[in-house]
Amino acid sequence: MGKLILLDLSHNYFSASVPHCLGSMANLMVLDLRKNNFTGSLPPLCAHNTSLSTIVVNGNQFEGPILVSLLKCDSLEVLDLGNNVISDTFPAWLGS
Repeated sequence: MGKLILLDLSHNYFSASVPHCLGSMANLMVLDLRKNNFTGSLPPLCAHNTSLSTIVVNGNQFEGPILVSLLKCDSLEVLDLGNNVISDTFPAWLGS
């Protein structure tokens, strides 16, 4: 899936945790996981991928802090983390 640029898995009944391999899809620009039942913490989506411009995970059961690896997403324009149980306050580094 090296040429995949958009992955839309929204509005399903997927559960469990998100596979870490999603963070290593080098050309992925849009990741839409909204309205599922994903649990656990967010995987390091930008650890190996700096092409992501849109990350939408609204409406799941993600918890834990917002990962600093998001700073590696130089092209990130949309980040929707709403309607989860993320326990972090708005991190100051996210403003940069």
